[in-house]
Amino acid sequence: HKGSVGAALSSAARRLADNTWTPQQTRELAARLDPGQETVFIPVPSSTGRNQLPGALAKKLAAELGGTYVDYRGMYESKGSGFMKDIAAHERPFAPRKYELTNPERLQALAGKQVVVVEDIVTTGSSMYRFVKALRRDGIKVKTVASLTGDTRLDAPWHLVKDLQNTL
Repeated sequence: HKGSVGAALSSAARRLADNTWTPQQTRELAARLDPGQETVFIPVPSSTGRNQLPGALAKKLAAELGGTYVDYRGMYESKGSGFMKDIAAHERPFAPRKYELTNPERLQALAGKQVVVVEDIVTTGSSMYRFVKALRRDGIKVKTVASLTGDTRLDAPWHLVKDLQNTL
């Protein structure tokens, strides 16, 4: 039963990524990348391990832009106080997600490449910010970030906006 549910979720995530991400977004992302450098796409780790949408989008982008998909599982583990979706958006900055490196050898898949961190929906930007920060802490340079959508009314802290702008 678990396998059929996982397959259904994976299929739904692929359909959503395919139907939501636009060719214009692909062109805009491609403009931020160096075509002469190898690109890897890594999704932000899920707090539950069940969210397949960032991975589906990362796989789609890797295929469209000629890059490589890298799975965070077995590389990073998400730690924090509960599931983010159970925490009100205005309370999420006070319940930060932490990302622990679980297998340093797997970082070789990212080293020396232009890394694109992929998220599904950016609500506060905190999870993406903290994952980018963890990658940097572990010696990985992040080229840019990509997400299906984000709240344009974000009232993010100035340092978060500054760090995301620097990443972009």
